[in-house]
Parts: sequence; structure tokens; C-alpha cells
Amino acid sequence: MKKAKVSLKGLFSAFNIYIYTSIVVFITFLIPGITMAQGDSASPDKRYEELLQRIEVLEKRLQDSETKREVLAEEVHRLKADKPVPPAVQVQDQKSAVAQDTVQPKTPESVSGVTAGWDKGPYIKSRDGKFEFRPVGILHLDYRGHEKERQINTDDTLASTFDIRRFRIGFEGVVLEKIGYNFEVNINEDESELIFAYVNFGYIPWANLRIGQFKEPFSYEVLYPEKYLDFVERANITTSVAPAEDIGVMLHNLGQPYAGVFEYGVGVFNGEGIHLNDAENADMEFAGRIAVLPFAQGPEWTRKTKIALNATYTGEQKRESGIRARTSEKFELFPRLAVEGERLRWGGDIQWFYGPFSLKAAYTRAEEGRSNGLPDLVTDGWHIDGTWLVTGEEKILAMESGWELAARYEEIRADVQERFQIRGYTDTNGNPLTICDNLVRSVTLGINKYLNYNVKVQLNYQHDWYDNEYFTPNSWRGKGVLTSGDASVDKVLARIQLMF
Repeated sequence: MKKAKVSLKGLFSAFNIYIYTSIVVFITFLIPGITMAQGDSASPDKRYEELLQRIEVLEKRLQDSETKREVLAEEVHRLKADKPVPPAVQVQDQKSAVAQDTVQPKTPESVSGVTAGWDKGPYIKSRDGKFEFRPVGILHLDYRGHEKERQINTDDTLASTFDIRRFRIGFEGVVLEKIGYNFEVNINEDESELIFAYVNFGYIPWANLRIGQFKEPFSYEVLYPEKYLDFVERANITTSVAPAEDIGVMLHNLGQPYAGVFEYGVGVFNGEGIHLNDAENADMEFAGRIAVLPFAQGPEWTRKTKIALNATYTGEQKRESGIRARTSEKFELFPRLAVEGERLRWGGDIQWFYGPFSLKAAYTRAEEGRSNGLPDLVTDGWHIDGTWLVTGEEKILAMESGWELAARYEEIRADVQERFQIRGYTDTNGNPLTICDNLVRSVTLGINKYLNYNVKVQLNYQHDWYDNEYFTPNSWRGKGVLTSGDASVDKVLARIQLMF
């Protein structure tokens, strides 16, 4: 600030010199000229001497003025190099800043807080991450090739066909950062079917609250979204026994293991799938799943190991048909039986991932009470799956590239623990047919090609063996007649998956 004051004084002094010089020149030249023009009576020599004296004085003053001008020029040059801000300008800038902050708040732009783009699918979200909206969709275009087969329980035929297995559209996202939501509808040739419609409150990471229609916490293969399946269809026992979407409420931390090692989900559901619980004498269904990652801090090849147990319980039920054991092609491998009483489903699974490899296995069992003291209807089975990315990518759920080989062995069994007569059917000689159980073993070999995250192509070959040769997909020989059919069945399943 001192430097600024000194420079102002210098400028003021230069201005005084300019005024003073002007006055001197006026007095020195103009006044004598006027006097001479008026005929002043002074002698010429005397006037000449006075003029010379005045010129000398003027020259001296001009020299002094030039010296001061040079000093002033040096001062100005030095001040420009330092670029100081004059005090008056500083005060004005401070006043403007205060006015902007206190009196004139920033006016938000209409789209300044929102961003949109493509991240494995389209999205719209706020820049602070508190709001997000994502359209979702999945399309499964299938081919199913196998011999001519026929259902026994319904007389429906099973033939080679092209199929739109799934066509789902919906949306998901986040509100206020901690509230998630999902809405998804499946569309088929006859009608639309609501798959997901729920809200998830995630304010407590280890205790999320989910309300609406969603998957019950049971079996890893059910909890996996359909877009992440290693095979065209889930295992037979999973398709038959494990619950899928249901209406209810659940407390969980699924997908967010506590301390990286513990995961759970417990809930209460209608027990009627996507339908309302409006059946007489029907109780709610309780479901629970716990999982641990026991080697999360162990060697690298063991860290992605998860072991889980799950169960559901319904206290009272009365249904015209209990669980229908069936294959991936929906062939029902056992007669339909009425059930009445408690229903217990339980099982466990293990998952292991390491590099390009994965290994998964599960066992599931369902026990359903029957009236009049009859033995329970038991449906159980297990499967073991393995995959190998031959192109070397790391195996994850959301694969984006690579060629993968997959193989699965599985068994499913339906058993009522005592023989009974198959209603409505006899053998070719008219003799009644009885059955106690039926067991189906299957081997599936698959090739998966991940073109990118949004496109996947799958090809499966499956071979089934039936223990009861009178209850196979080709045992039907006309209405009311069953024969000893082929004990083995082959099929080819292919799929193109498009999703976002």
C-alpha cells in the first residue's frame, strides 16, 4: 500500500510542475508580447536583458521538470511490474463478492445437476448420486430341439420349437441415495405378468428392509438374475422346489456381506408366488437364508468361497397339487397329488470362483404333509456345476467377453414312500400301473459366448435318464395307456440373450 501512495504523490507533483510551467511560459512570453504591442516605453536593450534572464530561469526549471519526469517514469515502470491493486479497486471487489454471496445466490442451471448416458444400459442420475433411474429389459430367444414327447398329467405335447422364453421390461434405481426400487413386467403372447415391484430401504447396510414382490431368500441359483445363468435353464430341482418371486417383507444384507464374511435374509411371504394369499386355511410362509465366506482373508484361491443354508416353512396348507417335480422342459416326472398340512423346504449350497473357473453345488429338499395319515410327499435333488473360460477372463456374474465351457450333473426325485395306483392309466393289457417314486439323472454340456455385457449366446446339450420307464416323456401311447418308454431322452437348447 505504501508503494501505491508514493506513486500517487509523484503523479501529483508532476501535475503541479506542468501547471507551474504553463504559468511561467504565459508570464514570460505572452505578457511581454502584449506590453510590446501596446508600445511600452522601456528601452530595447533593457527588455532584451530581462528576456535572456527569464529564458535562463525557464531552461533551469525545464531541466528540473525533466529530471522529475524521468524519476516518475521509473516509478511507474516498477509499479507495473509488481501489479499492485489500488486500494479503491480492492474495496470495490470485496463489496461485489459479499453482494454475490449474500444478496445474489447462484442461480442453478436447469440441467446442471443431472447427467445421462450409457453404462451397460441407459441411465439418468443426479450428479450427487442421490437419484438414479435405469430402464431395464431382457429378451431370451430360444430354440428347443428334442424328440416328440408328451405330458402324462395333462396330455400336452412337447415338440421342437422356437420360443420367446422371456421378454421383460421395467426400470430400477435409487431415490434419496438409500432407497432402491425395482419394477419389472414379463410380456408373453397371452398376458403380462408382474415379476418385480418392490422398494428397498438401505439406511442400515447390514439390515436393509425390502417390501413388495421379489425373490424369496432361498438358493443361489434363484437369487441369480436370469441374465447371469451359466446354462439355458436352471437345475431341475431348483425349477421344481425353490421358491421364486413372492409378495412379502424381508430384512437382509444380500449382496453386502457384513464384515465381508456374513450374509443373510429373513422374511415373511404369502407363499403363493406372485398371487395373493386368498386360499382358505392358508398360512404365511417364513423364509430365511444365511451365508458365510469363511476364507475371505485366506489364500487368494479360496477367498471367493461362499457356503449357505436356506429354508422355508408354511404351517398350514391345503392344495389340490403339491410341488410338481419336473425337468427343465417342464415334463412332470410324477403324478400330481393333493397335499394338506405343513410344508418344509430346506437345503444348502456352495459357490467357488477363482480366475477363469467356477464350481457350484446345491442340495434342496421339500417335505409336504398329506391328509388321512398318508406319508409325506418328498421332492429332493442336487446338482454340481462347473465352468471354465477358455479365453482366460476372470469369471464373474456380469461377464463382458470370452468363450466359456460349462458342465452340470444333477438328480431330482419325487417319492411318497409307498406305492399307489396311477389314476386314469393302465398298461397295454389293461392292467393297473402303480408307482412309488421316480428319479431323473441329467448331464448338461454347454458353450457360452459373451459378445459383450448386453449380448450372450448359449448352446446346451442335455441327456436325461429315467428310473421309472412307465413315467417318461415318451411313455404315453394314447389316452389312458402307458407303455415302457425309452429310459433316456436327448435334447438341445439354444439361446440368444439381449439385455440392458
